[in-house]
Amino acid sequence: MLKRVVFPVFALFLLFTGSICLLSAEPNSRNGSGISVSITPSAEFPLGTNADYFGTGGSVSLRAGFSPEPVRFLSLIGEFNYMLNPYGDAQFFTALGGGGGIGLNLNLGTVLSLQAFGTAGYSACTLDLTNETVTGGGTYFSGGISGNFNFSPVFSLGISGAYRDILGVYSGVSASLLASLNFNISSKSAPVNTGPVEGNFIKLLELDFTRIFPVFYSYYDEHPMGTAVLYNDQKQPVRDINISFYVNKYMDSPKKCVTIDELPAGGSKSIDLVALFTENMLEITEGMKVAAEITIDYEFNNTRYKDSHTESMQIEFRNAMTWDDDRRAAAFVTAKDPDILSTAKNVAGTLKNVDEFNINQHLLMAMAFHEALRLYGLSYVIDPSSPYEGLSQNESYVDYLQFPRETLEYRAGDCDDLSILYCALFESVGIKTSFITVPGHIFMAFSLDQTKEEAEDTFSRPDDLIFYGGDSWIPLEITCLEDDFLKAWQLGAKEWREFNPQGKTGFFPIHEAWEIYKPIGLPGRNIQLALPSTEMISTQLMPLVQTYVEREIFPQASRIETQIAESVGNLKVRNINKLGILYARYGLEEKALDQFNKILLIQDYIPAFINIGNIYFQDHKMDMALPYYEKALEIEPQNKKALLYTAMANHELENYTAAEDMYSRLKSVDAGFAKEFAYLNLSGEEGSRAADVNAAQTILWEEE
Repeated sequence: MLKRVVFPVFALFLLFTGSICLLSAEPNSRNGSGISVSITPSAEFPLGTNADYFGTGGSVSLRAGFSPEPVRFLSLIGEFNYMLNPYGDAQFFTALGGGGGIGLNLNLGTVLSLQAFGTAGYSACTLDLTNETVTGGGTYFSGGISGNFNFSPVFSLGISGAYRDILGVYSGVSASLLASLNFNISSKSAPVNTGPVEGNFIKLLELDFTRIFPVFYSYYDEHPMGTAVLYNDQKQPVRDINISFYVNKYMDSPKKCVTIDELPAGGSKSIDLVALFTENMLEITEGMKVAAEITIDYEFNNTRYKDSHTESMQIEFRNAMTWDDDRRAAAFVTAKDPDILSTAKNVAGTLKNVDEFNINQHLLMAMAFHEALRLYGLSYVIDPSSPYEGLSQNESYVDYLQFPRETLEYRAGDCDDLSILYCALFESVGIKTSFITVPGHIFMAFSLDQTKEEAEDTFSRPDDLIFYGGDSWIPLEITCLEDDFLKAWQLGAKEWREFNPQGKTGFFPIHEAWEIYKPIGLPGRNIQLALPSTEMISTQLMPLVQTYVEREIFPQASRIETQIAESVGNLKVRNINKLGILYARYGLEEKALDQFNKILLIQDYIPAFINIGNIYFQDHKMDMALPYYEKALEIEPQNKKALLYTAMANHELENYTAAEDMYSRLKSVDAGFAKEFAYLNLSGEEGSRAADVNAAQTILWEEE
């Protein structure tokens, strides 16, 4: 009989808790008055002399509680219970009762709660003996404590311990499981309110939009484009407030701006408005007003409301920008635009015709870009309606900036348009760039990818460079389109030297600016550009490079020649070697060989042997280079550069055994240095590919 009762009780408990789980999918507030319904299966343990007659039994209780809103810590309880206990060896005692009582509630955060309770009522009792059934009854009282875990505002599970006494019949304690379903009731049962923001419960005040620029459409996802103040003029708090923003056509869905847990009665809070606009913003070629919808979803007095407020918002035209932050112009530097990439690749193809000059590749590319744009007919034209000189001094004025593609199409632009175009072209081939600002003017600089020390060793006039962020930069006056690159460089350096000591320059690397103002892709089809041919660019570039090389070499060579004339002995030899290296670095190989051979007429000199070998190595004449490296090793077997180039030359000649032997000797001399050339342990096609990369990057001229 005990099994027939216990199993249905636990089946009923599982059915009840499963139903609760389904119901608890709907949220329920803890505000207002509360009603709870619980089912409690228990194990019953008799106490004292009762244990001599009664065995361990079970019971189930169905309990309802009501917590009035003003005193939610207090519950009024009503209950029905049924208990079954063994009596003697083969008899059973049952008790069916009902009653009521009170409970004291204590919430321990949002998921845990405690309740102490006491109830009293009447139980009808039955004792099934072997030969007869005895019935009777009596009042009962019970008291205990329960602990609950709230899986949601609706559903909780817990455990309970209690004492029960049916006067004159039974007394004992129980240990119980507890499943509860909790509801709230309110004096208001209003539906969702869809009235305006200035409705009954919360107000939106001081709404203010900044200027909205389409080119920064992705910027507003994380940076505010407007502000407002929420004000609660009610006598009760407003809770769980969610504010979202939406503009039809220019957003895919509302953007959640902020969540506020609670706004107290009479309280206010300033909020930022953000928006995830789409690239449809770039279709706005003229400024326009749009309807912006601000939605406030919140809970007040146990009811959720959803208020909407519509406000007109001005969006500027696609090319608009203000100069309150000079870094903003970086958003127009569209280095991945197909027309920019095509132009840059077309120009880059001319560099193979000037490979004989061993100068910095970034510098060579800059020369090619400038000369190509001059041949293309690009012009510097001041826009009378929006000159940078005037607008940059007033941060509130709206300027018109051209995208690089537009500047190429129009073949003209002012200083900001040309700076943007130059930066886009350089960035498209992996050369870092920067905006430079001086009073009333903006131009650009490009990176040489050299440290200050490397640049000072390479350039005869380091004052024409800018040293920033561990890199060396060349300033370029982009408006100087009637003159060649060298003149544009000279003017850019002059402007920097003039204003930088006065603290009136700005230096804004594009990659740093892109972290905030991301570049955007300009919609529309590619344009047809009548770019100059590679032959035309090469014809213009060749004499320019020669002029630059002569300009760089002449003062340095003149200084070294003076040192040669004034020196004797080993110092004279070192100076001649230094002059040979100068010529070699700029690709003047014949002049370099003359100097190195001049040394060998005086004495066997290790740096001269290595440097002659390097010249032949650069020309891929490994069979001519190898004897000079070997001669240096005869004099100094531990010379690491001679060991390196002997290994490299043998590797190029596919003498892999000799290459590995030289490389092993190099590792024993300087393992750290050798590690950079680990490809020398490789052979075949894989080694050849690695050799091509390393040989292109490694010409180590030897100086004593």
